[in-house]
Amino acid sequence: MDIDKKKVYIYRNINNIKYHNEIINYIKNNDIKYTENTNGFFVNISLIDEHINNIYNILQYIIFNNNENNEMDYKKQELIEDNKIIKKIIQKLKYNIELTEFTKEDQDKIILSKNINLIIKDNFI
Repeated sequence: MDIDKKKVYIYRNINNIKYHNEIINYIKNNDIKYTENTNGFFVNISLIDEHINNIYNILQYIIFNNNENNEMDYKKQELIEDNKIIKKIIQKLKYNIELTEFTKEDQDKIILSKNINLIIKDNFI
């Protein structure tokens, strides 16, 4: 494919990828002139013929591996949601154990230990 077709390919496909870090790093590491503002990161591809092949290859690699990235994003989000659920369960387990859930013997021990703690605190204050 000639340089002009690769430029058109880059122009038409650059917005089809989610993460542009690889391309941005390439541009910065090779001292290619760019503009960055609140609207995005811009390069005049008509002035960088010597870098078009590399940017084209990076873009193609990202596009062809996009399914893996999407799957990884999905798995990451799934793990985050699972972690939130686990944290909620742990919170409930930590703080919401009713005294009635223990045997009578254990209830007596808990009550006794609370009384001992109160006595110890009173003596040290």
